[in-house]
Amino acid sequence: MTLTKIHTTKRSSRNIEPLSRTTDRPIGLVLDAETIVGEWDGIRWRDVPRKAALYVNAVRDIWPKIETGELTSRYWISDVKQHWNPSGWDWESPQGNRHRLYFLKHALDDFSLWDRWEGLLALVECVRAAGANVGSIGGMMGSLERATIPTMMRIPKDVGAPADELWRGSRVEPRRGIRADFKNAVLWDMPNAYPTRLAATLLPRRWVYWEAKPHESIPDEPGFAKALVIVPRMLLGPLPKMIRGFRARFPTHDEFKGTWTLDELRAARDSGATVILYEFWTGSAYSQPWRAWGETVLGMRDSFDGAALRLVKMGANAYVGSLAASGEIGYGRFVNGVEERWLLGQHARPTSVTAHALVTGRTRADLFSSALHPFAYAFITCHTDGAIFMDEPEIDIPGFRIKRRMAECFIINAQTYAWRNPDSDWGYVHAGIPDPAAGRSFWRRWERLKSGVADADKRE
Repeated sequence: MTLTKIHTTKRSSRNIEPLSRTTDRPIGLVLDAETIVGEWDGIRWRDVPRKAALYVNAVRDIWPKIETGELTSRYWISDVKQHWNPSGWDWESPQGNRHRLYFLKHALDDFSLWDRWEGLLALVECVRAAGANVGSIGGMMGSLERATIPTMMRIPKDVGAPADELWRGSRVEPRRGIRADFKNAVLWDMPNAYPTRLAATLLPRRWVYWEAKPHESIPDEPGFAKALVIVPRMLLGPLPKMIRGFRARFPTHDEFKGTWTLDELRAARDSGATVILYEFWTGSAYSQPWRAWGETVLGMRDSFDGAALRLVKMGANAYVGSLAASGEIGYGRFVNGVEERWLLGQHARPTSVTAHALVTGRTRADLFSSALHPFAYAFITCHTDGAIFMDEPEIDIPGFRIKRRMAECFIINAQTYAWRNPDSDWGYVHAGIPDPAAGRSFWRRWERLKSGVADADKRE
């Protein structure tokens, strides 16, 4: 299979215009390769009306139509991972109408079919009421952003700051010791982590460069800095360290150079690390361009529960991630049992890597300062906006909530674990999302770890 790759010019950022036009579209939820429930009469694929937006929870629901070549797969290929991850499908109806199927990425696996439909419909009705357009889950969050701003949002150019050196990932504390079973564990969660911090993010019209003077103190404002950090011996390190192009460790009893947000450097300093600045970037005339968007999304989260709440969370996180998204769109279709793939040549450009870095850096700093550092003695594992601790009565984390108490917890990594209480069945979390169907694969991986197979969780 040969892929044709066409590179196009990639800009560093763009301004965001108010939404100028709305298009109302009926929606439907795909139940299987024969059935779709939607805002119309009939439940067969042939009953889907023109311009309808369709949503698919799992690949298995439409696999027969993928195998026969009736659906064209859309893939997202990021610059970082180069994986062909499905983002949806295109389908042409017998009437010749073209429809887009949006992939919910198994987010609703633990809800009934009826609850999935009710949750999706509740979200879409709220999006319509806000004057935004219906589309992908993350796309609707972007449309809400444009529907809530009165004038053009000016996003600062990334070229004035070290955007290419900023880590776009979440905080992960990978340790082999967490691949174990624990009794009486508690998952503490940062509610509304990304939407809250994006809404509160202060952005300047431009970034201003400064050379640090000897003994320069860390500015008390949003920004970035290149620094030397000397971390004393402690249980958990405050800052990620770049290893072979990826920041994958949070070392202690070490010194290293890098580029971090000022929030992260202040958290490192307050925990006892020595921070020596080389150069730094701050802004001028700060504003909060996402404040109205944040108020809208947080209002939706407060009014929803169940499947609708799950979709709002998914969409808000996807939207924040899209601020720094860089990659290409690929397509694939099965022909005579073999999938043929091709690239369209369109390269997505990030809206603002620096804005995304400020949000994720603030989240990492808050997680470390409020939870990991003061309660490191009970720490088990963490990822992004939450952490699992031993159930110690004195643990009380400001700004966090108890999301789950677990009498037993079997952990493979920060995003994959099984848990239960004495009066409940086993629950499973895969890729940070509850997945009741993950039991068989989880225990197979667990047995491989027990038998001493190295990096079993990475191979499967």
